Amino acid sequence: MAYRLVLRRAARTGSRAFGSKLDPATCLGPRPDLTKKPLTFDPLQYAFDQGRATGQPVCGVVDDFLTEAECSKLIDLATARGYESTEETIQHSGRKGRRNDTSVINISGRCVIDSQRFADRLWARLAVSASMQPVKALLKQSNPGWTPVGLNSVFRFLRYGPGDYFRPHRDSHFVPEVSDERHGRVTSFQSLLLYLDAPEKGGESYFPLPGVGRAKIAPLPGRALVFDHGLMHGGAFLEEGAKHLVRTDVVYECPPGTTPPAWATAKIRYMT
Repeated sequence: MAYRLVLRRAARTGSRAFGSKLDPATCLGPRPDLTKKPLTFDPLQYAFDQGRATGQPVCGVVDDFLTEAECSKLIDLATARGYESTEETIQHSGRKGRRNDTSVINISGRCVIDSQRFADRLWARLAVSASMQPVKALLKQSNPGWTPVGLNSVFRFLRYGPGDYFRPHRDSHFVPEVSDERHGRVTSFQSLLLYLDAPEKGGESYFPLPGVGRAKIAPLPGRALVFDHGLMHGGAFLEEGAKHLVRTDVVYECPPGTTPPAWATAKIRYMT
């Protein structure tokens, strides 16, 4: 199943006068000493997508990736920048052609911020941690020649309220604009979610597994979730409280002379 989100209408909330120029990188404290408390990737021990020739896809968590103070500052910044309430359409591509489905997603707010500085500082934490080792090892099996080089600088700050959800779906690959010099040689293979708080009830991220049930990930402040774009996943119905998170992608580059797959040279820049 392939899809993209089509924004139908938007109403911005929050103060545009205050915080409209704030960069999320300013919310990060000094780079932590990873020699004292290294970040580790804890893979989910489930049989995802059985039958894949490449073996187990990347899926796991990195706890304490952000401090609680950093999480609070990021929530405040996104609120100051202003969230957009959107009616969004999931566009499916299947054997019977394309169809639109407006019942798949319901999110109270979205705030899109483009910050290369924020991406670089987060990547500096992730790239030197043990979390990247299984990612690199698994990628070599399925995508020879591609090298992780950073994070997508376009961050989607999401706010869920009571009654919000995101039904099972798969994420799209990040593809730079045709006018971008990176077009055709840079793309993404994994999604990165950064949880900024913990709702009172509900709102877990989950991966539906046939014959097994759901592999659930509790949203905890500072926790990062990394997973292959191709894995079916969703956001459980939020019953009480609020949930704030940040979504971006792990970006890879292919060496000169390598022929990229067709979707890496597509003219559509997906925003999921």
